[in-house]
Amino acid sequence: MSAPVQTCLPPFLLIPCSWHPAPPAINAQVSICLPTLNARAFLEERLETILSQTLTDWELIVCDSHSTDGTWEYLSQWAHDPRVHLHQVPKEGLYAGWNECLKRATGKYVYIATADDTCAPELLERLAEPMDGNENIAVAYCGYREIDGRGQELTVRRSTFQKFIEPWMSARHDVDGRALFLITCAFDHNWGSVTGFAFQRALLDKTGLFRTDMGMNADCEWALRTLLVSPLVAFIPGRLATWRLHEAQASRNWGMDDARLCRDSMRDLLNDPRAGLPEAWKTVPAWSEQLMLKREWSYEELSELFRFVARANPRKFLTQCLRVGKQDPGMFFRQLFRLFAFPPMPTSSWEEHANHLLATFPCDWPPVPISSERPS
Repeated sequence: MSAPVQTCLPPFLLIPCSWHPAPPAINAQVSICLPTLNARAFLEERLETILSQTLTDWELIVCDSHSTDGTWEYLSQWAHDPRVHLHQVPKEGLYAGWNECLKRATGKYVYIATADDTCAPELLERLAEPMDGNENIAVAYCGYREIDGRGQELTVRRSTFQKFIEPWMSARHDVDGRALFLITCAFDHNWGSVTGFAFQRALLDKTGLFRTDMGMNADCEWALRTLLVSPLVAFIPGRLATWRLHEAQASRNWGMDDARLCRDSMRDLLNDPRAGLPEAWKTVPAWSEQLMLKREWSYEELSELFRFVARANPRKFLTQCLRVGKQDPGMFFRQLFRLFAFPPMPTSSWEEHANHLLATFPCDWPPVPISSERPS
């Protein structure tokens, strides 16, 4: 487990004039992308963890969407640091802000530093190392800790996805990107958090930027595209980053509309000839239905068109009937024919479904450990 983030600020944050920035980085190895919008409450911790990185060959690209809480004024103290590039960009949404940073990145590798999260000092060094040694490794990923708004670690119940993947996170593994794609399909869960991974900037030529028309699902959609074109993903042992859970974050809640976008984005991806889906997969009987299974079921699960909802809250049930009937008549009539019963599980467990996909669709699984690095 990585050391907890210190809450005290180093002298150069308390007294900016006493800090002398390092010489400018030429052809920085890592572009750190820091999109901000009214993130002042967390910036001191975030900047501290960036400035304390053991890998010092980086550039910091800040794109602020015209914050009104003092964020821009706080960031302006680094305006004369040649490693830091400050930009104000239009306020067009979360992922539009991410894209503005990515458009300006010049480093070999990219790390998206979400403004309210933190990371261990050795994060960038540990993530860059495997990509430096193997050009087939397009992404490097580590685990993370959940923290609250005050930086205190939370005890969060592990998901079935996390339990499934944990045996390969305890030591360094290079994992077939297509295998991770299949596992993500099986659990309808993003394979990682952006706060814990870095990637080759060249990947953007194949994946494009983040979509801005998909709500909170854009990072998961982009991650799936990334996995299909990544020969290998390096798993780095240790939880070297944090994911902060707090009421103000944009990705706090998940509902039926998000599940519908998630389902529809998967359909789009499977039908996109540019996505890099292996041709051998398309020879598997009912291949698309198998890959869509979990997302279809999750969407129905969140529809709330069930008898127990009608009994507990008739008004809510009728509202959902009207809403779903308008948005997705097919699903409404499926539930009507089921007499609004809860949708049956299409498989005995999602772990079994994951193993089925890994055995059915050609990929390199299970991964073989690379070394016995000591987790932090």
